[in-house]
Amino acid sequence: MTLETFLPDIAAYLETNNVTPVSIAGNFEQYSNGIYIAPYGGLYPMTIVTNDANPIGVDMQVLISNISNQTALSQVYKVIRLLRDVHNMTIGDTKFLYIQQKYGAFFIGKSNAGYYNYSLNFSVLMA
Repeated sequence: MTLETFLPDIAAYLETNNVTPVSIAGNFEQYSNGIYIAPYGGLYPMTIVTNDANPIGVDMQVLISNISNQTALSQVYKVIRLLRDVHNMTIGDTKFLYIQQKYGAFFIGKSNAGYYNYSLNFSVLMA
């Protein structure tokens, strides 16, 4: 597990659970149907009590865009159900100590081309 591999593991997990198509850390296109995931920032310094050596913390953003608001919201709720409260779970080659949703879905807005855009943010801790 590295910072470079956790996003592909999350993308594959989402796609396996019918959340598609997923793009990794690319340009967020507000003019196409899709899900985009990218790391951002980092967790605030904290004391971590775990048996796993050197855990890695990162924040992750999931952006959802769709021409249909109903489909966009359906994808939002699927992602929330899959990722909001993961604990001690291995996805692909990555062991996640936790994935926690930071707050509710945020409606970014409707693009000029008519696509509905939502943002979800998660804190991630990996072993």
